[in-house]
Amino acid sequence: RPRHRPGGGVRPGGDGRRLAIEMEGRDATIWDVAGARRLATLDGARHAVLDVDGHRALAWTDGAVQVWSVDDHRVLATLATASTYRPIAFVAGGRRVVLQDAGETTRALAICDVDTGAIVATIPDVSAEPTLDPRAAFLTVILASHRVETWDLRAERLDAPAAVFASDQLQQAQSDLSGELIAAIEKGTLSLAVLR
Repeated sequence: RPRHRPGGGVRPGGDGRRLAIEMEGRDATIWDVAGARRLATLDGARHAVLDVDGHRALAWTDGAVQVWSVDDHRVLATLATASTYRPIAFVAGGRRVVLQDAGETTRALAICDVDTGAIVATIPDVSAEPTLDPRAAFLTVILASHRVETWDLRAERLDAPAAVFASDQLQQAQSDLSGELIAAIEKGTLSLAVLR
């Protein structure tokens, strides 16, 4: 999953045809792999995450997160989150993005509409690293209350999770392509529970 890397880094788009390149002290750039050519410079942004086909990017420095059209080299939307939120990934076929605001012991997640930049849902008090299924359609979180939630990010409205259960023994949980929980790591151990 894309994360901020001090000093720079390389982040491929979902299909691997384009790369977001971060270099310390420079604006993030997007490159075409096959042609070995720069496609765009994301002016004023030090970090970037590409969508599945590499045509859009989430870009940020220390302020707001912006959605860029790589092909048109322009900002499409600015996400309506505090400047402390950082992108995790494009989700739901690229219609939405999940962002994380890390606190000292818990973090909050925001899910934003890519076209408008509006927040469509927030999930407070997340105590473990959130996970996405391989298609980025389902988000699984473990809350500080030991509640495990799976959210269907493709749903029209995100008023409530698609599935919920309580467990004080998990430090990580992962859903499959249908949103069903398939694996979890127990707290304080190296034990993996496969739930199929």
